[in-house]
Amino acid sequence: MWIDFFGGAGRIPFFRRGLGGHRLREEVFYLAYHLHWSWSEIMNLDLTERRAFVRMLAERIQAENKAMEALGDRLRRG
Repeated sequence: MWIDFFGGAGRIPFFRRGLGGHRLREEVFYLAYHLHWSWSEIMNLDLTERRAFVRMLAERIQAENKAMEALGDRLRRG
């Protein structure tokens, strides 16, 4: 199972929400969970840099998921 971060026109829905406390927590959790960065490391990034890392990570995860789906399709076809 994977999360589709992209929605229409190559945009990432994750980034459409405003910057509120919940949004900040989501970004911190996402980077900490996947990259194992500490809260202080993440919070020391400026907003633009932090969002760039979130975007790159989302793109990487989507590419890996597409590759896994393609492999699964090939294996099912034999």
